[in-house]
Amino acid sequence: MEPPFEADYVTDNDDGPHTAWYSVPEVYEEQEVGGYITETNIQPAVVLEPIHMEDGVIIYIGADEGVLPRWRTV
Repeated sequence: MEPPFEADYVTDNDDGPHTAWYSVPEVYEEQEVGGYITETNIQPAVVLEPIHMEDGVIIYIGADEGVLPRWRTV
């Protein structure tokens, strides 16, 4: 499904996300606009098999849903 309109331009923010700027035709005065973002690529929870090291140390790796980015290598 195509969005109802496209961003005029997008700027990068210092902390990673982006800000999108839109113009809405036929609006001639300042408006207060609210919005929301729906996460479409939610990262799954991760529980890896324990890693047994030669010196007896056992490493457990796990993360709740949305913590580790998808396709990340641990």
